[in-house]
Amino acid sequence: MNISLDKLIINAGTQSRAKIDENVVAEYADRMKEGAQFPPAVVFHDGAEYFLGDGFHRYFAAKKVGSPGIACDVREGWQWDGVEFQLRPGRPGSASPADARGSSCVLWIRAAGGDSLLLPAQVDALEAESLGRAPGDLRATVALAPRNGSVAAITPRFVSRVAPRWLVVTGLDPGDARLAAMAQAWGLPVARVVPLSRVGALAFSLRGDGLPRLETVQASRPRWLWRRPPP
Repeated sequence: MNISLDKLIINAGTQSRAKIDENVVAEYADRMKEGAQFPPAVVFHDGAEYFLGDGFHRYFAAKKVGSPGIACDVREGWQWDGVEFQLRPGRPGSASPADARGSSCVLWIRAAGGDSLLLPAQVDALEAESLGRAPGDLRATVALAPRNGSVAAITPRFVSRVAPRWLVVTGLDPGDARLAAMAQAWGLPVARVVPLSRVGALAFSLRGDGLPRLETVQASRPRWLWRRPPP
């Protein structure tokens, strides 16, 4: 998809680099004049605006040579403080989450360090299979099991695409016999299936040895946090 440069928002905090390297911009501009093809810039669409997420040097190079637009890979979602948020359509045949009327809201989050989180909400087996066949990265360091861990809500293709290192299951207590069945369905050791029975949020971080540190955060009202609030 080609998007006009004047429609791309570049000052919304989505730039991960400290500054633009003018030498790189000049080099890209020269290559563009010679007809070189560049990979599409990554753009996040929130339903109304287009935010440039990756490809700032390509953007400024295109502007330098007077190009009206730039090739873009448009993703439903946004990026903030180096954290990438993507919404995925749940229903088969939906072009975007906005088109998927009545389907579950699936959110994929990737931190600047590369760890990722998948929140598939209440997808059913049909939606899980559709997600498994759809393009885009679904790999997750941590995944929330859909439908409180129901094995009927997932498919082998979906599981292989997500391939989580840790699985969080809501509504179950530690030692619940159903955790073993979930671990088997997801191809994980039981020790990597984390039950969350209390009301609140789960603060999940990986230590240097690759083991998790878990902490239940009680909240007086529901809220979404992608990073720990300041003390």
